[in-house]
Amino acid sequence: MPENLLLLPVLPLRSRIDDNENIGGVFVAAAGIAPIEDKLRENKIVIWFIIPAVKSSTAAHANHTLSLIIFLQYIPRLFVIFPLNQRIIKTTGVVAKTAWAGAAYNLLLYLLASHVLGASWYVLSIERQDSCWRQECRKEQNYTHSPSCSLLFLDCKNLDKPERQYWLRSTKVLTECDIRDGQNFNFGMFADAFTENVAASNFLEKYFYCLWWGMKNLSSYGQSLNTSLYVGETLFSILICVAGLVLFAQLIGNMQVLSTRLEEWRVKRRDTEEWMRHRQLPPDLQDRVRRFVQYKWLATRGVDEEEILQALPLDLRRQIQRHLCLALVRRVRFLLGILLCVVVI
Repeated sequence: MPENLLLLPVLPLRSRIDDNENIGGVFVAAAGIAPIEDKLRENKIVIWFIIPAVKSSTAAHANHTLSLIIFLQYIPRLFVIFPLNQRIIKTTGVVAKTAWAGAAYNLLLYLLASHVLGASWYVLSIERQDSCWRQECRKEQNYTHSPSCSLLFLDCKNLDKPERQYWLRSTKVLTECDIRDGQNFNFGMFADAFTENVAASNFLEKYFYCLWWGMKNLSSYGQSLNTSLYVGETLFSILICVAGLVLFAQLIGNMQVLSTRLEEWRVKRRDTEEWMRHRQLPPDLQDRVRRFVQYKWLATRGVDEEEILQALPLDLRRQIQRHLCLALVRRVRFLLGILLCVVVI
């Protein structure tokens, strides 16, 4: 198997690890999800210790291990991204204060999903190529062909062996698995990886082609995919369709909510600024008013709590006020002591 087939279209692992070591701990600690950082550290250990350990094993074992690591390392990263997103919204009220910044933020999440799908498609396409070679090799073993095909001939460490060189001159395994010549194997949705010669391209061409493939099929919900009867390929197509629908619905919903909240924010800010100019308030007092409006917006998320409470009956208002204020009282030791004395009495 050519070594360049194992060049996955994912970001360099070293740069990821450096970034995680420098800034990962700060954001993870701020989000209150320290156990997830441990998961990421376990992934780093697996990447740096398991991959060198499989060098002495077969190429199939190394490929499967590498593919599994690439897939699994995205799972804990998702558990980091979404809590951080919620933490940002909870702290600042919105992710961005302009519609363009919010659109760019949601687009980055969409690009991340496209990157994951493109990388997965590339890895699975190499797996399908390897499956074709093994299938044709097993067929050749049943013939009276000399030398017979051996699965060891497909390992990269056996490229220079004389037996493999002799077998390579007479075998039809590579020809039958060539999508331009052979017609015995249906590559399905992975055919573009071989017709466009993606595996032999340089890293940038490979990466951006896979990113474009993921974005194209994620945006079209996989409608243009021509799948074969292979179960794994069908399941991957279903995953693309469902992921495209969910992400597109989430993107539209987030943009609608963001646009509504930002419009409310602009109206309140404009009314406040006009009122302060009309009353000719001094600059320092205007700054205090702006800070208070900002604080109230972050605390209430733009909801008029007084209006909601006034519409409720008296007993419910008392219970809600007790629930909201009791946590603040407990933070003060003096008041907490008085509260405990009252409870005991």
